Amino acid sequence: MAQNNQKYAIIVSQSYHKDLQDIVHYIAHNLDSPITAAEFLDNVEATVSNLSTMPYRYRLANDDYLSSKNFRRCFVKKYVIFYKICEENKTVMVHRILHARQNWVDIL
Repeated sequence: MAQNNQKYAIIVSQSYHKDLQDIVHYIAHNLDSPITAAEFLDNVEATVSNLSTMPYRYRLANDDYLSSKNFRRCFVKKYVIFYKICEENKTVMVHRILHARQNWVDIL
């Protein structure tokens, strides 16, 4: 594991961006709750940003296939952020943000 004082660059996928846009749009428009959508977005952004200093704080995914691919997961409300750590170039790649009830293995 890396030392605590090292920073990792955060890279987010286009799939993650689309997932996040769709979730925020759904909360703001379908649930008619723009304030909740903004708060959710702030929470997600803070969680992802914190991965730059402590990427190992969250466990590997609870699925044999996903953990074999080194996917880690962290929760924000009812959503799960999936990411991988690359030690060679000190990066955290954020792949997706999905609802906790979705079938993650099929999507990832």
